[in-house]
Amino acid sequence: MRPWQKYILGEITESDFLESIEMVKDYSDRDKILNRLTRADVVIYRWMGRIKTGVYTKEPIGYRSDLKEIYNKLKFSDLVILLKTKEKINNQR
Repeated sequence: MRPWQKYILGEITESDFLESIEMVKDYSDRDKILNRLTRADVVIYRWMGRIKTGVYTKEPIGYRSDLKEIYNKLKFSDLVILLKTKEKINNQR
């Protein structure tokens, strides 16, 4: 299991995670995290639309690619911390 996965599961602390990723930067992991982040945002978007209208609301065309472009500007450690936060939100639904 990779350090970012252990951090999300709560198996290691944030400081241990940040220390471990300074040495290793795997871009396939970055793509996986970007994909999970944008999917989490789509879930939240649709869920909020359902709350407001009673039916799932499809996100606008290009929504995920726009988000990916924005998230791609963040450091790897920031992406993982953001993902952990978003997964907490999705798990509370």
